[in-house]
Amino acid sequence: MTPEQKLDRLERICRLLAQPWPPGRRQMREQNKKIDIISNAQVRIREAQIKFSEAQKKNDELFAKLAESHAQTGRKLDALIDIIRKERKGKSR
Repeated sequence: MTPEQKLDRLERICRLLAQPWPPGRRQMREQNKKIDIISNAQVRIREAQIKFSEAQKKNDELFAKLAESHAQTGRKLDALIDIIRKERKGKSR
């Protein structure tokens, strides 16, 4: 190979190295698509977390109301039992 051919070959190689390599560009596009997918999924997850948090607050409120109702029912049942015991006091079955 003559020095001129070697120089031509070296110039071609330099030009090829200076250009972005097609597999690199394709890989970059694929990675960008995956990043977009992950980003979109993260947004959907955050929205779902917010909805879950709101639903949890509503459930907490409902459970508090249910607990108070249960306590009231217990107090009323205790009062009814006391009334029945007082009426039966001294009476045999």
